[in-house]
Amino acid sequence: MDEKIMYARKLGDRKQTLKEHCLLVAEYTARAMNPFGLSSLGWLCGILHDIGKASFEFQNYLLEGNPSLRGTVLHAPQGAV
Repeated sequence: MDEKIMYARKLGDRKQTLKEHCLLVAEYTARAMNPFGLSSLGWLCGILHDIGKASFEFQNYLLEGNPSLRGTVLHAPQGAV
């Protein structure tokens, strides 16, 4: 089965995959929440925080790189829910 690669961010020619980004954030938040006994919750929040970037609309926006569209394709509400 072919997997479509989705991206979280693009900095010049470098594109960070959504998978890489969310795993890094999950590891970070798990460590940050560990002193409170909530590392599993921190990991889950990290994995889901940018789930809105998995939309067709956001991927098109990111890859097109049109600066005039900045802020018009929402992704944060999905992760907050």
